[in-house]
Amino acid sequence: MIIGTLLKIEAIKTGKRLAFIISWISMAFLATTIFYEPYAITKRVRGNSSFSFPDAWGILLSEEMMIPMFFGCIAIIIVTTAEFSSRTARQNVIDGLSKEQFFLSKTLLAFLICLLFAGTYLAIGASFAAAVTDFSAIDGPFLPRKSATMLLGLLGTFLGWGAVALFVSLGVRNSGSAMGVWIMYISFIEKFIGFSISNLGGWTDGVVKFLPMRTFNRASNIIEHDPDEYAKAVELASSLDMTPPEIWGFPTMLTAWSLWMVVLIGGSYMWFKKRDL
Repeated sequence: MIIGTLLKIEAIKTGKRLAFIISWISMAFLATTIFYEPYAITKRVRGNSSFSFPDAWGILLSEEMMIPMFFGCIAIIIVTTAEFSSRTARQNVIDGLSKEQFFLSKTLLAFLICLLFAGTYLAIGASFAAAVTDFSAIDGPFLPRKSATMLLGLLGTFLGWGAVALFVSLGVRNSGSAMGVWIMYISFIEKFIGFSISNLGGWTDGVVKFLPMRTFNRASNIIEHDPDEYAKAVELASSLDMTPPEIWGFPTMLTAWSLWMVVLIGGSYMWFKKRDL
């Protein structure tokens, strides 16, 4: 009951955030421009089924999924930091919400934003793909196993990115500064930390690969989901006399992902609870 009430409150507040709406519309517009080209090519070229289901999943779940992830995390930062700049966080607590309930509402909202942006992106792409698909000619499953696991992996990556964005937002509490810190972390800071640790040598090499963004991104690494892509990667590494890529496997990925989610969400809560609104 309380979760439904909290989500209703968040929906009302978020719907009034113009910056959130603009980020969502911008992402949807970019998704439309991305998917229109393969749709137009498939429709124009007879016999071309590259963007027809089930082959279309390869395009829908490609690296361009980083676009809704980026915009979604920006939206999380916008709606979270706005609570402090507009003093609505303090007012919500004055009106009867506990700090725990407020934190729960922001956490749920962050994850729902991840699902909204990912769902919007995939819905736009799937609509274009469905328009050029002859469903009666599909031989085999509509959603192949490797595509299904890749989809779950991408959602795991998205939720991980969102957890980092929430952590930064609750710590910094200013939209511009939080965006800067978040972008710097995913772009440079973690890479610098990894480089510094790896220079120590020895067992530290095994630690670097489990840094948060590397762990979250690993969930959507195609070699974890497609044996053919892994074979190609091994063959390429062999031709270049390099070490073959490592497969983590689902148990290791799930364990590492879960631990970092607990650390980030738990850390966000402790950081939030100790500070005044």
